[in-house]
Amino acid sequence: MSYSNYNNDENEEEEEEEVDPELLPKKDYVIFAIEATSAMEATDPDEHQSYISNALRCVARFLEAKFLMPEGDLVGVVLFGTQKKKNLMDFDNIYELFSLDAPDTDRMLELEKLTKNKAQFDSDIGTTDKFKLSEVFWTCSNIFAEAPKGPSTKRVFLITCNDSPHALDEAKSIITRAKDLADSGITVELFPLQPPNTEFKLELIYQGLPRIDRGGEEELDSTRIRHTYQEIFEGVMSKEAKKRTAFRVPFILSDGLVIGVKGYNIYIDQAKPKHHFLLSSTNEEVKPVMNLICQFVGATDRHKFENLHSSQYHVQATAAPLLPTDLSNRWDFGGKKVIFSKNEAAEMKHFGEPGLTLLGFKDKSVIDIDSLAETPNVKHSSFLYPSEVDYPGSSSVFAHMVERMHAKKKIAVGRLIPRRNAAPRLVALIPQTDSIEPDSPDKTKSIGSDPSNETKPIESDPPSENSPYGMWVIYLPFADDLRDADLPIEGDVSLDLMEPIAKKLTLKEFKIPTYENPSMQTFYAALATMALNKVEPEPIEDDTLPKTETIEKRAGQYIKSFNEVTEKHGGSRERSQLGVT
Repeated sequence: MSYSNYNNDENEEEEEEEVDPELLPKKDYVIFAIEATSAMEATDPDEHQSYISNALRCVARFLEAKFLMPEGDLVGVVLFGTQKKKNLMDFDNIYELFSLDAPDTDRMLELEKLTKNKAQFDSDIGTTDKFKLSEVFWTCSNIFAEAPKGPSTKRVFLITCNDSPHALDEAKSIITRAKDLADSGITVELFPLQPPNTEFKLELIYQGLPRIDRGGEEELDSTRIRHTYQEIFEGVMSKEAKKRTAFRVPFILSDGLVIGVKGYNIYIDQAKPKHHFLLSSTNEEVKPVMNLICQFVGATDRHKFENLHSSQYHVQATAAPLLPTDLSNRWDFGGKKVIFSKNEAAEMKHFGEPGLTLLGFKDKSVIDIDSLAETPNVKHSSFLYPSEVDYPGSSSVFAHMVERMHAKKKIAVGRLIPRRNAAPRLVALIPQTDSIEPDSPDKTKSIGSDPSNETKPIESDPPSENSPYGMWVIYLPFADDLRDADLPIEGDVSLDLMEPIAKKLTLKEFKIPTYENPSMQTFYAALATMALNKVEPEPIEDDTLPKTETIEKRAGQYIKSFNEVTEKHGGSRERSQLGVT
């Protein structure tokens, strides 16, 4: 068995190791709790539809996203403030529209009918201004209790425009039920709506509801007031993506001082869902099975194995599949085939138990994390956060370390083995403190400053909105990974001509979260069209295409001059496709 890449098979040895349950993929259970009172019938000025219709449209889009990602996730919908009632506890004014189940096309079509046919909604469900939020929480808790067991995240998406539900219900009952949800590991995500001529005051009761500590998984701030369908949709879909735990390891600071940490994948490529093979005659799913069969019979010693291409050993393949004990590993070295047993190959990959070991500190100026060109990372970064599971007190030590590193403008360098049989990596740990509000005029902090310097605030680079508190893990290259880009430079003439082009085409506002992958969106639209029996897919707007007219208007003359000079110096070159003739 030959291996062209040393690391491609690193998971083979991990199959027999004990798997950390917290690192296993978790199913996502979500219940939409949507207010259906008369206040929600107000019209969204942008969409010209009621807010209850907008909320149901968001649920439909959420179901579509879950429907296209078959991971065993379950979604339910509960309406409150309704005339009709339908729930296990027989509470008044609570209607369980959909039980907690896997998304399907029937549910999406039913939601589409309800959003377009108000008469059907009024006759089947109806609206009223009476409800008890404590009973809504109780209903959601009972629904989750009936959900399948196993690793899962349980969330309630509360969409409401009522900032004072305690006027209809005792505040004590609401807080008690909210605490019961928290004790059961259920998160309540609030999506407050503010129709025209109204004001939603979070401080009346919602800010006093208990929040859930999910073992260091900080929740994003979901309490931004929303006015339009687009804002509701963006808020709901921002919660659709799951946090992925990359590793959970001990952080060895020194002999006798160890804390627990977790690494999260904040940025990762979104892949298309895996396809399944079907039997063409019946459309039943089939499971592919791979067996290894040796096509050379009679080659029994090492010398013969090294000459397998000789015709005297080439015969028809046998039908008997090979067993794991029949296989060995081979690498090519110096023109020779070096053969190892499976155990010998495993020993070469073992560099110690999983863990993060602190090697020392460097000035932050060594790595400019704000400059993509200067950051020497070889893969996407992870985010480090303390874990109290195995090492109680880790959060306090971790927080003090982040604050001191920030105050001293230092970064840490460490050796990381994220899991068993993984190769060690050199990593840089960049401290990140609490976020600063973008609108705040005070852009300084006095975090971890010495007593003698308390009057001098320590300047902090303004992080992004809702930045988590922890450390960024930057994977550093080894000497073997470095490559020199030996590019020819033909004088400074072309550089001088390029400078005005760069200035004219500088993007004033560039926010990565606003750009969707056109390939993924086209693929999902095609799937949704076939699944929902639509005539044609919804048009997809590709925001990655260059705005050629704008480019021509701003920098057309400079681009022409640049092309003329480069063609004279470099001969016939392919011209830039910027819409310039």
